[in-house]
Amino acid sequence: MCKPGGATEIPLAFYSCFMQGLKQNKVSQREIARQSGISESYLSRTLKGVRGIPSDDVLLKMGEALQIHPPERLIIAANRIPDNDWNLIELLFKVLDLTDEEYDKLLRYADSLTDKYSKEKLTERKATLSFE
Repeated sequence: MCKPGGATEIPLAFYSCFMQGLKQNKVSQREIARQSGISESYLSRTLKGVRGIPSDDVLLKMGEALQIHPPERLIIAANRIPDNDWNLIELLFKVLDLTDEEYDKLLRYADSLTDKYSKEKLTERKATLSFE
């Protein structure tokens, strides 16, 4: 955890991820705040550790505005994943290391699995129903 000048501890990973997004995209805190639906002062106080980390919805908007892929990475960096869901945590950390191209490929594959198994379950369900 880090305290970049404030009383509230914020995760170093969150601070680093946010600042890296600003630098890579050459965007201002003001613009990120605007796109995230929060005030510039709220964002500034958050980064200084004066305010707590915003809600997950706001973090997702920030991640999108900072072009962080996947945007959920900012939520993870803010330590917002439940401690007891180790499978999800493991999966998310593996996804973080993917390139944008690999991430898109993984999403397409997941969509195809969802479609496949949804159709199979629907077919099974229809087979068990009797319309007599």
